[in-house]
Amino acid sequence: MPAYLVQDPLGVTCTFSKGRVRSLTLTLAEPYRGALSQDLVAGLVSLVHPHGRVDSAGLVRDHFLSIRQMVDALGGRTPRGARDLTVAMLSEFWLAHSNRTERHTRAMLLGLEESEVRLRGEAQRFTEGRKFNRASRSEPLAPYTEDDWAALHARCQEIVDAAYADHGAALREVEAASESALLEPTPAGVLRLLAQNGPASTGEVCEYFGIRDSVRQSALQVGPTSVRLFPSVETAFAYRTLFAARSGIVPDGIEDLGLGDIDWAGDTTILLNYFKGRTSRESNNLPKPAVSILQQWLKHSELLRSFASPETRDALWIRCRRGAPGRIVSRPMSNGEYLRLQGLRLPVRVSAPRVRTTFEALRDRSHWHGSEKATIDPNHSSPTEAERYVGKPTPKQRELLDSVIEDGQGDMLKRARTPLRVVTTQDAAEAARQLPQVVADLQLDETVIAELTGVERDVFAASCVDIFAGVFGPKGKPCPARPWVCLACPLAVFAPRHAVNLLKLKGFFSEQWRQMSSGEFMRHFGFYSARVDEVIRRFEDGVIDLARRRLETEPSTLPLRPEETTT
Repeated sequence: MPAYLVQDPLGVTCTFSKGRVRSLTLTLAEPYRGALSQDLVAGLVSLVHPHGRVDSAGLVRDHFLSIRQMVDALGGRTPRGARDLTVAMLSEFWLAHSNRTERHTRAMLLGLEESEVRLRGEAQRFTEGRKFNRASRSEPLAPYTEDDWAALHARCQEIVDAAYADHGAALREVEAASESALLEPTPAGVLRLLAQNGPASTGEVCEYFGIRDSVRQSALQVGPTSVRLFPSVETAFAYRTLFAARSGIVPDGIEDLGLGDIDWAGDTTILLNYFKGRTSRESNNLPKPAVSILQQWLKHSELLRSFASPETRDALWIRCRRGAPGRIVSRPMSNGEYLRLQGLRLPVRVSAPRVRTTFEALRDRSHWHGSEKATIDPNHSSPTEAERYVGKPTPKQRELLDSVIEDGQGDMLKRARTPLRVVTTQDAAEAARQLPQVVADLQLDETVIAELTGVERDVFAASCVDIFAGVFGPKGKPCPARPWVCLACPLAVFAPRHAVNLLKLKGFFSEQWRQMSSGEFMRHFGFYSARVDEVIRRFEDGVIDLARRRLETEPSTLPLRPEETTT
């Protein structure tokens, strides 16, 4: 459902992508209520989901702030609203305000194209033009240091374990208490009362026991007793932080989780469905540490959930309201609530996006094999991932990154400096004796050179000077390289007897070209495809013609692994 304009009071009613419907009002002093504010709000309507990228109440409020600033500066000079705006007015306003205000007001004015309001021709072109204020480049979000990360884990685990142990002890006390405890105005009586009737405020408990004396009310300890039975905001925050640190799910996805999003695939396996603001619904197979903390939370909140209303019961992070133990809430935490929780004596200030960043920075990547899908987040572009997750690695990660870069640079230099050694039948022995530098470094004797000219040292597409040299694998073990990698090897010697297999390689590259995009093919096979053409061109025409005739009677397959086949 699209957003629509509300005239009295001036505002918008929006339905965001998460299904939430919000009515937001633009509050303006009487002198500033006029045509310009109405026009800007009308332009904002075209920017709200599903027509635009404004997809939260916070973003709508940010645009309201920009509207107030523009109306405050120009409202008195625009009796007919946006129609009266001139290039001079817009220049004056945008030069005096921030990039965000300029970006918002430009977008809202351009959004008026879908309404009956039109800017002047020169003002319209000016609004569509270049911005005055450049956006400041944001710093990459730095992950927590390993010490801070370990300390945060330990502190949250300490809070969770203490709360869960106290909760278990409270349930055992309730089971051991007699029915007469309900008649006694003591902490034990309060415990039994809350366990049977659900969360209650101090006033409600005191009314039940008929207590009006403030001193006796304090002695009942309703708040601490309620925390023992029902998760508080602090306890829920510790659970949620620990869950985020173990699962790596985006913060907005964790906030809106419900019981219906948990899909059990066994006793210890969970497929979690969550909502990501940028890409809508996503699923994630939770790691075991995240499953264990989620199971503990469901047990901890089970009693409170039994007293919750139907619309609140299905929320995952259900809790008692801070300062009002009789109220059950499930809404996302407000910024003020979030900041007050720093009183938990956590070792560092908790930032939900930074928790995810640290999870990704420290995640084990040993199972990656160069796949394009093996990124931190497949929804991010490479620059975004580099800026958010790889921008500030730890010293150990920097050392590993440097070694990877050095290896890559070495491979590029090796390819660029590798000469092609293509010989004919007549001069094969002489060419093998003249292999520059390689022969000298490896101290080849006459026996090895004779084997090179024969077939003893043949691999698929060439003869190899030393298959145990360790150019593309561990030294002392047979080379594990794929057949086409010989085209980039400094130890490879190509003779006419290899022409048939070289043509097979050329056919394999043609098949890959048909199945891959051009960019993907060039990344994987572009260099080798160009090299095999260069080798084939150096042979005499008679050699190639004979190889083609032989190819007609031989299978044209390569020694490939199962995952490399093209059928």
